[in-house]
Amino acid sequence: MGTEWVCYSLAYTDNKEGNPDSYAGEYFMTAEGATPSEAMFARLMDEIAVYEAGRYGKQRIIGFSNSTSTDPLTYNENVRMQLDKCVNLNASNVLPTEKSLSGCFAGYYLRGEVEEFMAWLDDRDWQAYGDALAQTDGTGVYGGYVDFLVRFHDMPVVVYYGFSSSRGTDDPDGPMTEEEQGISLVEYYEAFMEEECQGAVIATWQDNWSRTTWNTMFAVDEEQEKNWYDVQSLNNGFGLLCFEPGEDEAICYVDGDMKEWEEADQVFSNGSLSLSVEYDEAYLYLMVCGEGYDEPLYLPIDVTPNSGSNYAAEQDARFEEFADFLLEIDDRDSARLLVQQRYDAAYMAWEERISGVNAFYNQPDVNSSAFGPIRLVLKKTVDPDAKITDAGMSVEERAIFNRYDVLETGELRHGNANPRSSDYDSLADYCYGDGCLEVRIPWQLLNFSNPSEQKVHDDYYLHYGVENIRVNGISLGVGFQDSFAVIPMEWVQLEAWNESVEYHERLKQSYYIVQSAWKETADDH
Repeated sequence: MGTEWVCYSLAYTDNKEGNPDSYAGEYFMTAEGATPSEAMFARLMDEIAVYEAGRYGKQRIIGFSNSTSTDPLTYNENVRMQLDKCVNLNASNVLPTEKSLSGCFAGYYLRGEVEEFMAWLDDRDWQAYGDALAQTDGTGVYGGYVDFLVRFHDMPVVVYYGFSSSRGTDDPDGPMTEEEQGISLVEYYEAFMEEECQGAVIATWQDNWSRTTWNTMFAVDEEQEKNWYDVQSLNNGFGLLCFEPGEDEAICYVDGDMKEWEEADQVFSNGSLSLSVEYDEAYLYLMVCGEGYDEPLYLPIDVTPNSGSNYAAEQDARFEEFADFLLEIDDRDSARLLVQQRYDAAYMAWEERISGVNAFYNQPDVNSSAFGPIRLVLKKTVDPDAKITDAGMSVEERAIFNRYDVLETGELRHGNANPRSSDYDSLADYCYGDGCLEVRIPWQLLNFSNPSEQKVHDDYYLHYGVENIRVNGISLGVGFQDSFAVIPMEWVQLEAWNESVEYHERLKQSYYIVQSAWKETADDH
């Protein structure tokens, strides 16, 4: 039952006067010392079992989900603060009755942050669970956490785990390719089985366009996420099967092959360079054609009419129109999408939690000539050695302690993004071909909150946050860095697709990796 519980809701349940802390049902009951939340789970599990037995004449093993933020361990004070841990759930406090033939299991949703859990423990953990902790192998999967769970519980332990192949992430190690996703799924599954888990559930079978992520949800229209493929949302990409734009295939695969491009896609040509544009439910695609250039290419992009600059000071590049973004591509190892300072969503939403600077007290100029990196905030690494005095932290100390790290998500990756290619790289953003360069840019990187309805972010500082405006198109250009030249830009009309979404299914590389590993396991038995 459930995925991750909101610990504050469970704490409210446990502390609200009048909530029962025991339950005795037909199939499940509570042990002595159970909490009101555990009594609630026992009642719900019993109601499910009664229904299944009465309706279908069957019983199935059942359990409720748990995680580090709600598990039985106490942890030390600063770890509890970092995990927002204010409640404990113990599956061992929900017991099957004699009538329950299938019984119950302890289910845990696992995340990478638990790697150092042995360093998180409080003296109360050693007093309560010392025998299991003393036998725990700290070198095991997730730092021995799974080994501890198996030793602690007298019932089967089933884990729920996963890795995302989305471009967006909240992990300091960065995003995973589909291949890396598959390898990790197999490696961790085998480790769970070695730790004697009774099951491991991969999250999930298929990607889900409608899922947002904590570090990007402020930037999108959550009600309409289902109508476009937001590759910047970590939670979109946990599946083994993905839904890609296009009825049968994508409108463009970034692989250096010009066969998908037509003459009508070209927006301008100046003799030495030409620029073509396409788009679908996931990306804006660009193709630059030209011969023999060694210097960096600059592609200004204008999205909103309410801010921008026609000059990038650090790059010493000038544009025909006011631009909000600047794509800088040097070679196969160096490419970045930069954002004009006023239109920097991460600065507006997160800068105070990144560096302590309040964006609204330090507003960038509307036409600032500074273009900087596009960033994603990352989940905080739990630090068990953080200095907390007996008197607790001051407001200033706590603000510094809670600061986020960042990843430059505007940094682009060279590679072949065609899934039919032998050298396929699912995270590739651009690829050189014979006299051409193909690029794909996720809509969210361009501050589109809902591209299906052509909605982009308005000026943050006029609305104190993200408000949307509808645009009919964008302006783009391409050129070289030249103090005396102005990069020409052309208008590109955009058409809304609203809910007329085209997509096709594709099994990821990770699917075939898991399939192969499990087939070998089945053959061995």
